[in-house]
Amino acid sequence: MNNLIKTISSQSIPILAGTKAAVIAGGGRTLMPGLSDAHTHIWLTPNMDEILKGDVKQLNAAAYATAKSMLINGWTTVRDMAGPVFSDQE
Repeated sequence: MNNLIKTISSQSIPILAGTKAAVIAGGGRTLMPGLSDAHTHIWLTPNMDEILKGDVKQLNAAAYATAKSMLINGWTTVRDMAGPVFSDQE
């Protein structure tokens, strides 16, 4: 199997004897590959003061939450433009 999708169908798919296969009932949902975003700002926060203060721990926590939200929403590849660019030394 190697985590490879071989067939998608709304009809029954015959599986040959001796073949290892996982059958997933999609229940009417849509199957799609992971999304890619080539220009995002994970470190960008709604409050620019946080960036100006340079509180790296707070910015990392906000970036983590943003990245986790993006993953849950289907984004599997992102390119964070211009971030992080701040020193992590305190």
